[in-house]
Amino acid sequence: MNNKYLLVLGFPSSGTSLLASFLGHHPKINMLFEDLGTAITKLYGKEYAGNKLVYPFQLSNKRNNKFYSMLNRIWRKLYNYNKFPVNKMTFDDYKGLGAKIIIIKRLPENNLRSFIEKSKMPKIVAYKMYNKAVFDFQNIDAYKLTLYQLTSDTENTLKGICKYLEIPYAKTMLDGVRYNYHKNRRTEIEKQR
Repeated sequence: MNNKYLLVLGFPSSGTSLLASFLGHHPKINMLFEDLGTAITKLYGKEYAGNKLVYPFQLSNKRNNKFYSMLNRIWRKLYNYNKFPVNKMTFDDYKGLGAKIIIIKRLPENNLRSFIEKSKMPKIVAYKMYNKAVFDFQNIDAYKLTLYQLTSDTENTLKGICKYLEIPYAKTMLDGVRYNYHKNRRTEIEKQR
């Protein structure tokens, strides 16, 4: 049975999928991509069970329930975006599992632009939500890195993450880039090899 959990968090288009692709190719990590349920607690066979989520749209400290689901349906019809996260587990649930947390970010202006574009919410609302999320990230005890670090010095960045997770670095992690759908990021990293 798994006794170690891993949570990768980031804003939209911050590199969470790329990082999760690398992590998922480590022989000691089972990695989920944006599972909004409790599947992380059902993964077996490897030392770590991990999940990658986009913050704050897929994870918060508000548990998704029928009331929030109903509000989201109404809100989505009126404003074309979800007001509340759609997760079944909260951030506190992950902390309760003892999950190690990795946060990946981009430059603030790129984070904000992606935040607004992906959420499809009014800029003033997105800006307020983004600022709250930035504040939340500053107060989370986590391994923090940037997309630039991951793409410009991939192997050393992955070694640092493995050290944080207390597992040996595995060169197979570098194969994860082949399974990431961002072709331009794949090309950048493959040039390093």
